[in-house]
Amino acid sequence: MNQVETRVAMQKAEDLLRLADQGERNGVRILVEPISGEHFATSATSPILYRVSGAGCSCRGYQTWQRCQHFGLFLSEMGWIPDVAETVVEEHPVPCRSCHGEGSVRAYVGGGLSDWIMVPCGCRAVAPAA
Repeated sequence: MNQVETRVAMQKAEDLLRLADQGERNGVRILVEPISGEHFATSATSPILYRVSGAGCSCRGYQTWQRCQHFGLFLSEMGWIPDVAETVVEEHPVPCRSCHGEGSVRAYVGGGLSDWIMVPCGCRAVAPAA
């Protein structure tokens, strides 16, 4: 997973945790239908039940934004939201534009086609030999 994908995953997990907390504060509850095992979420504002699963929620908020407090609370209760603290963002240094991290560049030293040599770039991409 590259740095951008990791940051997007972290942001999505943070959003779902925030929505789960919001749902809990608003009194949303996740109910399980005993025969089918389907999950339903109560509404915070009206006497409606929304079908909720790992694929989403039937509420208008989820249909619009692909996230809602019902879905966040469901994922949280199921333990399906990854821990944000465990997600590590690896910082990779940006390679030198001249040598692309190789440590040397081609230099022209004469008038012929084969008069090219490799010289140190000076960007310190490659540690000097001890």
